[in-house]
Amino acid sequence: MNSLIRIGEIGFGTDTECLRTFVGSCVAIVLHDPTAKAAALAHVQLPTSINQPASDLGRYADTAIPELIRQLRQKSNGVMSMVAHIAGGADMFPVSSARSIGRLNIDAVKGLLSSHRIPVITDDCGGTLARRLVFDIPTGRLRIELLDPPPIVTRLQRGMH
Repeated sequence: MNSLIRIGEIGFGTDTECLRTFVGSCVAIVLHDPTAKAAALAHVQLPTSINQPASDLGRYADTAIPELIRQLRQKSNGVMSMVAHIAGGADMFPVSSARSIGRLNIDAVKGLLSSHRIPVITDDCGGTLARRLVFDIPTGRLRIELLDPPPIVTRLQRGMH
């Protein structure tokens, strides 16, 4: 079964499933426990939940990562060998500040994973292109495709001089 994880959502799967998502400036975080053949994916939109509703655990890096850990811990029967895969955080829009939302998301995710001592196996972050991701739980393989921006089409107006 394939599960599509949308912005702000968290998805969980086991041994026969794939988790997939599309990200631009958001960051996809996959926590995988190969021993339990289980994984959880969060589609993080913003770095912090400060002054935000507590109901959207997957939307913020600081609430998504603890929730991913909690979900995997429930399925692991006490023995965990968790690794992380992260992708996204692209600079999709021109910004005037030195740190775009993509960069802020990347920094928050990496800092939180480090503080939880979870090794990052795949780090495909930054750049200017969106990504399509598919994580195959049985094999532990992450497929990432960079998505070219759509072409800009200019309409020529006839009769205008």
